[in-house]
Amino acid sequence: MATQGRKPIPKTQREISVQQHVPTSPQQGDPNLSYTDPSTNRALQTSFKGDTVKPFSVGIQDIDEAILYYFQNVIQPFVIQNGQRISVPVIYGSPEKWKSMQKDGYYRDAKGKAMLPLLVFKRDSITRNRSIANKLDANHPNLFEVFTKKYSTKDAYSNLNVSLTFKSIFN
Repeated sequence: MATQGRKPIPKTQREISVQQHVPTSPQQGDPNLSYTDPSTNRALQTSFKGDTVKPFSVGIQDIDEAILYYFQNVIQPFVIQNGQRISVPVIYGSPEKWKSMQKDGYYRDAKGKAMLPLLVFKRDSITRNRSIANKLDANHPNLFEVFTKKYSTKDAYSNLNVSLTFKSIFN
């Protein structure tokens, strides 16, 4: 008779729902129960050991390669010379190449041939885009609240208060 003073606790919606489920395969069991065996739980298998695929990241070289790809495969620059269409080669201007092109006025390929016309691009500087940040800036807060003092009869305005203050300043 220990249960006489206790109130019954109703079942939650999840408990009612789990009772209604019937597993599709007796070997697999109930799909609503969480797995505790790490060999079958794919969420616990996060090791990169023996993996040949590198983790995903975007660096400066990836951005330069994307620009080179865009020039070569999307824009596809060309010139028409003597009635023939000639594609313009696109190269990345590394500091060594850029310095020699500035000094000589042209660029030579591996065989020593002057490459004209030629499209060369290089990166001048790297700056952080401050508008895409996940941290709050104290100078430009995104979330802020303005609090005001509520009206009270103690701080009520009247012409008498103004005249008394005015007289006390000049006396």
